[in-house]
Amino acid sequence: MISALLFQFINCLGFIFALVYGPFWALLVYVNIYFNVPHSYVNWWAEYLHITQWSLLSSMVLVVSMIIHRKELSSFKLRNFRVAVVFLVVTILVVLFVAVDKEEGYSQAYILSTLIFASFCIVKIINNSDRYRLFLLAIVAMAANLSLNAYLYGVRVAARLEGIGSADSTGSNQFSLLLAGIIPLAIPFIWCGKWYEKIFCILALPFLVNAFILCNSRGAFVAVALAYIVSVAIVATKRTRKKMAVVAIALAPLFLYLADAAFFERLSTLLYTGEALNDAGAAQSLSSGRTAIWGYGVDMLKDYPFGSGPNGFKTLARFYMPEELLTIHPGAVYGVRAAHNTYLQVLVEQGGIGLAVWLALCGYSIYLLVRCSRLVQQIGSLYWELTVVGLSISYFSILFGGLFTSRLYYQFYWWQIALIAVLYGLLSCLADKSTCGVTVGGKDAV
Repeated sequence: MISALLFQFINCLGFIFALVYGPFWALLVYVNIYFNVPHSYVNWWAEYLHITQWSLLSSMVLVVSMIIHRKELSSFKLRNFRVAVVFLVVTILVVLFVAVDKEEGYSQAYILSTLIFASFCIVKIINNSDRYRLFLLAIVAMAANLSLNAYLYGVRVAARLEGIGSADSTGSNQFSLLLAGIIPLAIPFIWCGKWYEKIFCILALPFLVNAFILCNSRGAFVAVALAYIVSVAIVATKRTRKKMAVVAIALAPLFLYLADAAFFERLSTLLYTGEALNDAGAAQSLSSGRTAIWGYGVDMLKDYPFGSGPNGFKTLARFYMPEELLTIHPGAVYGVRAAHNTYLQVLVEQGGIGLAVWLALCGYSIYLLVRCSRLVQQIGSLYWELTVVGLSISYFSILFGGLFTSRLYYQFYWWQIALIAVLYGLLSCLADKSTCGVTVGGKDAV
């Protein structure tokens, strides 16, 4: 009961602040609602809430506040956001003309539009470095709270943490990938943040890593490892490469101390990757059945080359896959199965054109990160250099993780798209020493 009252109090206070002082407060409420899901299947206290549509309410307050305080909105160019809009248009066209289930297609297209709109709000609202810094810290804080809950109340099913996470990431694979995208965001705060940022992130880090381990996800581990290597290779500056080497060395003992036998046992199966490349049975076992699912996805693609519509993969699954591969949720009429691969999901649901636009969105965001790495060399701020690397590891973690799980209708990915656009805008202003509301002080100036 107290938790429910606290949740409502924080949100209502944020709404008041948003209307009086600006939309950034409504944005923080939006983040709070995403991480503290007001639904009883995740948080027991949700049954005491008198209002159920908190996300819709926060969005309405956000829009009203943006209208009231429109003069305070940023002038940053949307850049990669424009590609996201094109992807939404392609999705809507697929729904209109070729979707297998138009009702479900419209529903998912609406969800996609809200995710893209949220990214637009982030780009327009976060107009200076202080807000950017606070927004990243809020994300780390919310993830740390979930990780603390995992430590105190987490239940492992078949040696994997389940039932704890954000609104769209309550499964072990989804939550671990979310953590893989958030943990790197703490790096600049730990290395050169303000004293309270350092203390908080240092205390939060063991819980974040522990929750990641409890999820016991091989895909997330591989994703973050690859993301680290790629980011250090193509985004990190010369001095941040040295810093990131120190980070890896420092994290290794913590990781080894927190990891249990179940995690190492599951991770050890990756040693059979070479064998799996030449043996279909070994590949099926190593991928936990994903290769079979992907094969059925290819069959769907042959029948629906122009796309089957949003959530079309799940809708079609029962017509292509044997029953033992399907999951029947309580109250459902038939079984479903996710694509377990974001790129295959886009290809099956939005078609070849949709995949091309999606890859263009990913590629353009990577291009902006590389541009950011060049801008920070002109600025000379270690904090911003580490922020670029941290966000790069975060983004690449989701891109590589998308090879093993479906993360298309996924809130945090669209936040990353926006955060990359805002970071490029902030760094461009700092490099040009232009007056765009960007402030640099304290450790930022180092």
